[in-house]
Amino acid sequence: MDAVSSTPGLERISLATHPDDVARVERWADRVRGGEIPAPIDFRVILPAGGIRYLRSTVSAVDEDLTHPALIVGSIQDLTAEHLAEREIASRFAVTSALAAWTSFEEGMERLLRELAGAIGARAGITWLPDSDALVAKVFWSEDHETTFEFEVATRSLTVSRGTELPGRVWESGTPSVELTADPDSERGQLAGSVGVRGLLALPIVHAGEVLAVVELASTEEIALTERLLRSMTAIGYEVGEFLGHRRGELVPPALTAREIEVLQLAAVGFSSRQIAERLRISPATIKTHFEHIYSKFGVSGRAAAVAQALRAGLIA
Repeated sequence: MDAVSSTPGLERISLATHPDDVARVERWADRVRGGEIPAPIDFRVILPAGGIRYLRSTVSAVDEDLTHPALIVGSIQDLTAEHLAEREIASRFAVTSALAAWTSFEEGMERLLRELAGAIGARAGITWLPDSDALVAKVFWSEDHETTFEFEVATRSLTVSRGTELPGRVWESGTPSVELTADPDSERGQLAGSVGVRGLLALPIVHAGEVLAVVELASTEEIALTERLLRSMTAIGYEVGEFLGHRRGELVPPALTAREIEVLQLAAVGFSSRQIAERLRISPATIKTHFEHIYSKFGVSGRAAAVAQALRAGLIA
């Protein structure tokens, strides 16, 4: 750990502190101002040129007469290197754990997004799959779906051409990349910013030289693509790619039957299962079976995701 040579005052530290840590740091600083010697505090600061540093602040008392503290002194340690190393280890473990528990594409990928996001401190994750000449959002995970609902809707309705936006550029290049801030000129970028997204990281899922998918992670922090992070994300992309390369059938759902398309079309306009059964003059149990087959073919677990997939594929209008 490298000690920071400067000795900034508490006010200067507070101004640079990451917004999510400000309240906690200010409470700690108030205790120091009041003469207390609190336990060390870990927090983040935003650098003027961009980027995040992870710091630990420690204070101690200099007791001249061994009875009453005459002076409180403090030090700042930069823990960034250690923190990033811990995240790299956690992200590799998260991927291995998620692949070992894999059951189906949607459930397995959602777990992968959740655990990988947790390892690197992201709040949402998206898996983009190629569909003809564009990428579509197949799986969306968020730590708080209520907060990110509009961002999710905008993401799921988007098609990304090769070489455009972050996922499209990673699809084309086959290498991980980052955006320090969401694009303020796009609706999705504005929505991302409104829920606190400050950085985006995308990595290609690669098998035998082909990008099978793109994983995008949305963070409340700006993300610096260091050489170490680049190597780690590249390795993760190849590990997941090798896994999915033997499960390519999960990436391209089988075709639906004419009856299954009818069921989805009625579901898309808001019909309940019972109403669909009455409309098609078949039993509710048969409708349930149709939905189960549709979910299995699409690799999804719910009606909304199945309808969205059918809409994107042009199977229903």
